[in-house]
Amino acid sequence: MNGPNLQELMLLYLADALEEREHALVKSRLAAGDPEAVEALREARELFASLPVALDPVEPGPEVFDALMRQAEAGQLRGDVSAAPPTTRRPAETHRPAPPAPATPATPATRSGGWVFTLAAAAGFAIAASAVVFFLARWDAQSQLQRVQDEAADLRRQVQAQAERLDAQSDQIDAQREQLAAQDGVITGQAEQIRAQGDRIADQGAELERVAFSVQAQRAVTDELRTLFANQRNDLMVLMRREEEVSRVLSLLSAPRLEAYVLAGTDSAPDAAGRMFFDPQTGRLRLTIDGLDPAEAGRTYQAWFVLDDGAGAPVSLGVFNTNNAGEVVFEATLDATPDQIALAAVSVEPAGGVPAPTGAIVIAGGAQ
Repeated sequence: MNGPNLQELMLLYLADALEEREHALVKSRLAAGDPEAVEALREARELFASLPVALDPVEPGPEVFDALMRQAEAGQLRGDVSAAPPTTRRPAETHRPAPPAPATPATPATRSGGWVFTLAAAAGFAIAASAVVFFLARWDAQSQLQRVQDEAADLRRQVQAQAERLDAQSDQIDAQREQLAAQDGVITGQAEQIRAQGDRIADQGAELERVAFSVQAQRAVTDELRTLFANQRNDLMVLMRREEEVSRVLSLLSAPRLEAYVLAGTDSAPDAAGRMFFDPQTGRLRLTIDGLDPAEAGRTYQAWFVLDDGAGAPVSLGVFNTNNAGEVVFEATLDATPDQIALAAVSVEPAGGVPAPTGAIVIAGGAQ
């Protein structure tokens, strides 16, 4: 109970228009010397004191006078002006009616004087009550006006803040629009590059045109090209090996002291046949065989030069094996060229070879 509410209560307190609970609360605060309550009471009393000057005089109508007269005759008005009109809301002890006095004959002059005094008290109370109502109404209107003004100012601040936020959002949107425009330009440039690439690819054929529209197709074409390149590289390597082989063969065949051996299969390999070229000057030899089944596991073929009787033990030329087709091309270079070669032969030996023949001879032949 502070501020304007306390001032309002003090005005109603002076007018004796408070409820019993509010009246007791104000009275207790005044009795305790509450500075706010005392100050509010002082201001309310000053307001009451200024009311007769602030209000324009109003002459009551005859009907007011008649009503007051009727109340005075009925004993409803008292001559004690310090007491407030009785109220049904709070039975105040200080305002209880006094015990009835002994009946005494009232003289006309005395009754007339009591009416006049009572009329003046009622009129003063009515004026005070009207002033209180006027003040409260005016104060309430001013309070409402102030609240409306405060709310309007708050709304203006909110509108200003919202406008600032909208401006900031608008700036952000403009910046994003510019970024999107820049990105669109980049994308457009990339799209033009892609279209140019597509045109170039389309010139290379229908397959490459489909590659331009499908990454999977591009990968497939890339894999196909890689496979083709690998095959071509393998073919090239084969050709290079063939060229190297042909070069070696030509070099061997052009040797001035070239020896040629024709080999035929024995009873151990009747379908086998072969040919050997040997250059005794360089020690190079080339043996080709077909119709000879691959050696069994743990076994290998070993080539020999068998010398004339009394010329020495057979000379090992190296070990080899045939492929599944029964073919082999075996080349070797001897460190020393033997003399008096009687024939060339191939035997079946343990894996890794042996110093001297131990197995069956499968193919053999002499020089032509």
